[in-house]
Amino acid sequence: MKQIFVGNLNFGITEEDDLKRLFASFGEITEAKIITDARSYCSKGYGFITFARAEDAAAALAGMNGKIVLGRPLRLGEATGAPYSRSRRAREPLGEHGGT
Repeated sequence: MKQIFVGNLNFGITEEDDLKRLFASFGEITEAKIITDARSYCSKGYGFITFARAEDAAAALAGMNGKIVLGRPLRLGEATGAPYSRSRRAREPLGEHGGT
């Protein structure tokens, strides 16, 4: 699996299925996530797409980076750090001695 960052999204793109549809022609998408503000639930203008195959992610990067979608040029890049996932759980609390 390979995850890519999708930036400069139009704030009108609020449904993850819409984001999936933008990239569906490049291959199997296992997850799409639009990052929202915790208080207002409004889009922050970026998200992540996870492809089943790294080759599909590379094709999406090449084909969609800079493409104008709803008046804004998309900014794509390889996601760095820990992959974003709905299944990622909050960290366990530290022990009574702060984990030491």
